[in-house]
Amino acid sequence: MSTLILATFIGVLVILSLTRYSNKRDLVGIATVLVL
Repeated sequence: MSTLILATFIGVLVILSLTRYSNKRDLVGIATVLVL
């Protein structure tokens, strides 16, 4: 289940990176939350 959750969040990160490419701080924040 954790693998599916990680895959889902990765997909969200990709979508956010495509939608808000200029806002890298958001991606960093989300990545930090994923790590924690």
